[in-house]
Amino acid sequence: MFRRSLPKPSTALASLRYLRQLNLRSFHISPLVHSAPNARPSNPFASPTGHAHAGGTLSYPSSSLPPRKSSFPTEYVPSGKKTAAMELVKDVYTESEATGQRTMHDVDAFLKENEMTIRLGNGHEPGGATELRKPVLTFEELECIPQELHNTLRKTGFPTPTPIQAQTWPIVLSGKDLIGVAQTGSGKTLSYILPAIAHLRAQPSWRPGQSTSSGFGISPSALILAPTRELATQIAAEAGKYMLSCRMAVVPVYGGADKRMQMNNLRRGADVVVATPGRLNDLIQSNILNLSRISYLVMDEADRMLDMGFEPQIRQIVEHLPPNRQTLLWSATWPKEVQSLARDFINPGGHVHVTVGSHELEANKNVLQRTEHVESSGKPMALQNHLVRILTAQKQAKIIIFVGTKLTADMLHQGLSQGGYPVVTIHGDKTQDARDRSIGHFRAGKAQVLVATDVCARGLDVKDVHTVINYDIPNNPEDYVHRIGRTGRAGSKGEALSFLTDEDAPRADGLIKVIESAGQEPEMWLVQMARDARGNRGGGGQRQWGGGYRRQGGGGYGAGRQGGGGGGGYGGRQGGGYGAGGGGYGRGRTGGSGGGGGGGGYGGNW
Repeated sequence: MFRRSLPKPSTALASLRYLRQLNLRSFHISPLVHSAPNARPSNPFASPTGHAHAGGTLSYPSSSLPPRKSSFPTEYVPSGKKTAAMELVKDVYTESEATGQRTMHDVDAFLKENEMTIRLGNGHEPGGATELRKPVLTFEELECIPQELHNTLRKTGFPTPTPIQAQTWPIVLSGKDLIGVAQTGSGKTLSYILPAIAHLRAQPSWRPGQSTSSGFGISPSALILAPTRELATQIAAEAGKYMLSCRMAVVPVYGGADKRMQMNNLRRGADVVVATPGRLNDLIQSNILNLSRISYLVMDEADRMLDMGFEPQIRQIVEHLPPNRQTLLWSATWPKEVQSLARDFINPGGHVHVTVGSHELEANKNVLQRTEHVESSGKPMALQNHLVRILTAQKQAKIIIFVGTKLTADMLHQGLSQGGYPVVTIHGDKTQDARDRSIGHFRAGKAQVLVATDVCARGLDVKDVHTVINYDIPNNPEDYVHRIGRTGRAGSKGEALSFLTDEDAPRADGLIKVIESAGQEPEMWLVQMARDARGNRGGGGQRQWGGGYRRQGGGGYGAGRQGGGGGGGYGGRQGGGYGAGGGGYGRGRTGGSGGGGGGGGYGGNW
């Protein structure tokens, strides 16, 4: 690490002038806070290392000891170098009497009922041993959160925590790093917001309504990374409901909006920043933000951020954070790319891995998935028939229609408006203000129909969405799962309807697997379509999403980023091959090996 000896200036102003003379653009300064004399001893109840738990026998220690602190030296660190560690209070959890009285049989039954698996980190590695925490089944069991937060929780009307909240709150409040693999609609946003509040209030340097700002940039205390501006604004709005009562400020920053206005919001105070990676890096490079005091990091929808190519920006951002921060990584899937990110950023010794369902891509079981075979020219009439059916049965139903292109979105908006439907539209060509306004009207019920491209497939959290209609089937299974995840949220029931044409036949296999993953039976016509398509294409890939492995290729329909070998087919996002017989036509960044037997065809990323 780059260090430079500095003479002791007589005043703070002289110090600032001296630093500027060093011709370094910025320094990160980590404050030194002296350790309390009652630092918590290491936990004598260490779990077996590396064991997976979907229920099992473990010892549960008492949580009545005072908070544990970790002390690290303070350094001057130039911008772009690794930031020095800072002293933190991580363990703020106190197990209530009601929680402590639960038996291992109770915990096993809870995990089994909610299809939850827990894997503990390696207790012998730096960071200390971890232990499985018993779930908290009522809000009242959270004795370690401030009373203002309890009051806000009561006002929201939620009767009990969701399963993911019940299990992860004690883990995160205990100061452990967390890897969470769960589908959307599980309540994971509040699962990291509530511990963030308790974590920040426990820090010795925190003061109500005060975030640090100096000549080295605005220094928030917590950072939440999200892939899209829609999700960032949604998280910030959700966090604001709870943080306001605790005199904390949350500020969203994202591209496509007025940068100067976001800078002004940051200068007014920002305990928590919710950001997309691109805009955040811009603010760091401009010396507007200084991340050397971040003690709580959340990466939400990590798989989506990697799919969008944000990995380099994420790694640049983490370089600016203290190494002893608490880190939470949430993802809907668990591919190799996300595993690599977790290995680099998560404490290997002091983390817990929680999975709801399996690591494979799964759809929400609360969503009834239906498919309909239509001609391309018959889609408008099919849509009209289903809108009449839905709105006749439930006059106030909210419906989201996903389309493949901005042109289709605008055409549907025009047709539905002329037909008298209260409709709004969002896509990439709309300004952020227009998109926010449309979503606001839809959320408030002023518009019952929302037409959208995949720009809002993730992160759009609207209560009581009755039906999601895939007017155009998406290019890959992940987008399909996240589209239909806009309904059936927080335990409610929903419906998803997808139109498929003959041109969508290569995607039928992948769609069937997603439907079956939710314990549902696909329609027979869809099964036959998949069989017919399978007979006209080449060899299968590793994951069998339409015969191709999404990220590594594998040939056939739907090879992934690296291109496809094997039996021909048109590949996916960046690579893949189109070809038949022994030939092959490379396409994308990496190209593809195509050919090798079997017929060609087109299958996107399925």
